[in-house]
Amino acid sequence: MNLKIKMNNMMFRKALFLTLTLSLCGLQQGHSQSKKESKPNIIFFFTDDQSYDTQKDFGNKVAKTPNLDVLASNGVVFSRHYNTTAICMASRANVMTGQFEYKTGCNFDHGSLGTKQWSTSYPVLLKKAGYRVGFAGKFGFSISDKNGGWGEEGEVAQHDFDFWAGGPGQTEYKTIKNPTIAKYADTYPHSTRAYGAATIDFINESVDKGEPFCMSLFF
Repeated sequence: MNLKIKMNNMMFRKALFLTLTLSLCGLQQGHSQSKKESKPNIIFFFTDDQSYDTQKDFGNKVAKTPNLDVLASNGVVFSRHYNTTAICMASRANVMTGQFEYKTGCNFDHGSLGTKQWSTSYPVLLKKAGYRVGFAGKFGFSISDKNGGWGEEGEVAQHDFDFWAGGPGQTEYKTIKNPTIAKYADTYPHSTRAYGAATIDFINESVDKGEPFCMSLFF
């Protein structure tokens, strides 16, 4: 790597770190900001059990992922990203909190995510910053201060969301078996499309209310 490229990479990392730091400060102080201040809307798609090279944008020449390709071409792709605990429950807690597993304590051995860790999760911080927050799909972990405590996934968390279409538990492929989205069963019998329909309803509701929103959709 020549010196110019190396310096550009260093400047980019510093700029990225500064941006993330300022963003987090903004979340924690957002409730004191003017209501007239414009906030960007956020839609977070989370796809389950997928390795880094399973889509075209990351070099797969066989898989066809046209919708993901469009999102990548019109947004930001992180070509260097790492998950220290790339497995279901632990990784979901990592994503929600931005913390490593040793900080969350959430995994198949120890059990639930602690309430303190959840209190600084991005949905909670965004809600404090004036966002309308929603969730749909598989939540994948419980929240409890009991060591090794287990409970229904999302049972505690759903009360921190303005819109909830999650669970129950691992969720079911058949829409009708998921109570929070059962009303979409006739039109969308497969849960993937039903969760999408619920997400669209949340977005429309938020727009009608004139409130900034963050929707997390965990397929």
